[in-house]
Amino acid sequence: MIVFFILELGMQFSFIIILVFSMLNPSALFAAKQCPDHMVFVPKGIFWAGETNTLQKMTTDPFCIDQTEVTQTKYKLIMGENPSYFYQAENPVETVSWFEAQKYCENLNKRLPTEKEWEKAARAGTKYKYFWGNQIDPSYLWFSYNSSYKTHPVAQKKSNGFGLSDILGNVYEWTSNWYSNQEKFKVLRGGSWANRKNSVTIAYRDRASPSQKGSDIGFRCAK
Repeated sequence: MIVFFILELGMQFSFIIILVFSMLNPSALFAAKQCPDHMVFVPKGIFWAGETNTLQKMTTDPFCIDQTEVTQTKYKLIMGENPSYFYQAENPVETVSWFEAQKYCENLNKRLPTEKEWEKAARAGTKYKYFWGNQIDPSYLWFSYNSSYKTHPVAQKKSNGFGLSDILGNVYEWTSNWYSNQEKFKVLRGGSWANRKNSVTIAYRDRASPSQKGSDIGFRCAK
């Protein structure tokens, strides 16, 4: 009887802890209910965006974002093909156009992240050139210095404060935004295996036609 009483008391105590934690941290409760598997929750609110010497305050609503870049395995499962140049199952899928990336996300009831969402997710609350600091550190990303000029399996490098892997380097990531009002190019963020240290910073912006494909361009979805 004593053992059962202790177990029951322990279960009640655990429930109280979870309930209190959820009340103090509503975003955690939202994440548990709303974010699908292998996505992470990014809370609403203010963040600092742009170059380190010209940071500006911006805000987003809460959203979920894929923990890793979409792999070739996942892409083939949904789209029935693997268009990648660097053919390897757990490497990020690449050589996909913006339209193809968006279609993949839509098939999973997701979407491509906005540029603002991407930067908030990448920064994870920091104001640095890179999410870990102002000096390049190869332990966090694949870029021209250490990539051997090819992609690598996702999640081999250290993740950021939100638990996102390869948010910088490995492959560029499509966003939903146009690069300018002319609406000719879509914004690419994060840099790739081919980029040098100054073009794998959080603030670095690149562009490509939405129909363009390349072995350095991939994506992750948001929701």
